Amino acid sequence: IQSVAKKAITEALTQGKGMWQETGAEYRVEVSLFENRVWVLLDTSGSGLHKRGYREKVGAAPLRETLAAGILSLSGWTAQRVLIDPFCGSGTIPIEGALMGMNIAPGLNRTFAYNQWQDYPKEFDIRAREEALSAIRAGDDLRIYGYDIDSDAIKLAMCHASKAGVGHVVKLNCRDMREVYSRFEGGYIVTNLPYGERLMTDKQVKRLYADFGQKYSEFKGYSLSALTSREDFEVCFGRRADKTRKLYNSNITCRLYGYSGKSDMRR
Repeated sequence: IQSVAKKAITEALTQGKGMWQETGAEYRVEVSLFENRVWVLLDTSGSGLHKRGYREKVGAAPLRETLAAGILSLSGWTAQRVLIDPFCGSGTIPIEGALMGMNIAPGLNRTFAYNQWQDYPKEFDIRAREEALSAIRAGDDLRIYGYDIDSDAIKLAMCHASKAGVGHVVKLNCRDMREVYSRFEGGYIVTNLPYGERLMTDKQVKRLYADFGQKYSEFKGYSLSALTSREDFEVCFGRRADKTRKLYNSNITCRLYGYSGKSDMRR
């Protein structure tokens, strides 16, 4: 498929002269066949659209930026409410929250494959970026906090937040989840929990979830959205979720457990 497609494209571009030079900008073409139908796609993006341009390095258990933004949307969080991530790792959820709260366009800090092409309409690109820049709000009223027990992860999160242009908005601190608190009443806790796939033992994960359940009971009026691949989360956490949603973190099947923070949940 690859060789036939390449030959067809080059012959069409050279009008059958059979001569071409493989120099200049790269134009990536994807060809797929399914049930005798062919799709020929020109990749204008380059690297995946989940890459915002601020995360050059990843932590031990990375969460895709698009998934973090999706979880925030599903949680019901808005920029007017407090946002806390007690297992923030390299900071993806707090940073995505700040980008949303400041109305910063997802691809504003990155380039795309088409930027390397000679004949793309630069005026449209310039206009779109100017519109995106003019739509950014200061975000001084945002209350977004990220915590992690790993000091190296927090350093990486600070680096990412600065590169994303939200370093002055997101408050990041090295702190054990058991020591996290908030001086604000009501808000949202949104987090990607440790699954125990690589970094922890099964016993450690169960103990952590139980302690997290105890800690959550201290956050009066806070809604919780917690992502994990563990099917025994509710048992370990000590409470049944108000709602769950099946999601995929890369190729790992997960569930987003949602707690409203308003209902009288029994242990």
